[in-house]
Amino acid sequence: MPRQDLVLGSFTVSTDNEEVDAFAEALGLPLQPNEVPIIYSLRLLTKPSVMEAINAATKTPAHSLFHQKQTFLIHAPLERNNVYELAVTLRTDGENPPLYELKGSISDMSGRTVMEFNTRVISKRNVVRVD
Repeated sequence: MPRQDLVLGSFTVSTDNEEVDAFAEALGLPLQPNEVPIIYSLRLLTKPSVMEAINAATKTPAHSLFHQKQTFLIHAPLERNNVYELAVTLRTDGENPPLYELKGSISDMSGRTVMEFNTRVISKRNVVRVD
């Protein structure tokens, strides 16, 4: 089956100060009062509305998706206490793919793209146990 790209939508997300601090602290990152960690963009994928779209498209509950790889293209740093638009596309290789590729772009409210990312996840149902 050929590759398929499915636009999951555009989601309004934010970089709330308290959430950014909690995220950095949970990962053991130093707290930087004016900075948002680069990998926080992946945290934006876990917002309920985004996760619902991913789960519906993959027909897989969130707890059954495992992160495999990610890349970032940064045009400008994310700013704390700011609102952004997150556009997400899901790429599959067929009806029951072992891998999903999530492509995202984060834009500020003026429409300027500040970050692009690509992350691959694998579904637990496609994992083969090797003893």
